[in-house]
Amino acid sequence: RALTDNVNLDGKSILDVGCGCGDLYDLIKTDYKINSRYLGVYILEKMVKRAESEHEEASFFLADIFDDSFFAEDAFGCCNFDITFTSGIFNLQAGNNEDFLKKAIPILASLSTEAFVFNLLNPESPDPDNRYFYYAPEKAAELAEPFSKKIELIDGYLDNDYTLICWR
Repeated sequence: RALTDNVNLDGKSILDVGCGCGDLYDLIKTDYKINSRYLGVYILEKMVKRAESEHEEASFFLADIFDDSFFAEDAFGCCNFDITFTSGIFNLQAGNNEDFLKKAIPILASLSTEAFVFNLLNPESPDPDNRYFYYAPEKAAELAEPFSKKIELIDGYLDNDYTLICWR
């Protein structure tokens, strides 16, 4: 809900990057009960198949949107969505997290006409774990600023997590 409560989703086209099993779709359809066009994208075929089997009425796509060849192929046929969400894809420590975040933000922005929304782990976490990547909110906002008219910081919902809503 931290990602979605401050964004009007009714009638919007939504891209869920790193959709997993389609939990965001569940929230939109079950809790909010709104109409929207949803596309979930994930890089593991097993997860896409599971999401498809659990949500036959939704659309899921197997892709790595951060691969440079993705846009050359124009995989979606059109790459504009009202709102793009991603949750948790930046959290596991991979050794290149800062570079990945710097590459990902312009891509998320380019896919979104109204807003792109993502979350990160806060380095002020009371229980940091070296398996995870932490990034200061002000630094993340600074990366998103060139692609945003306005940035909203949503925090306080968990001890170690925050969400940025980047309005286009």
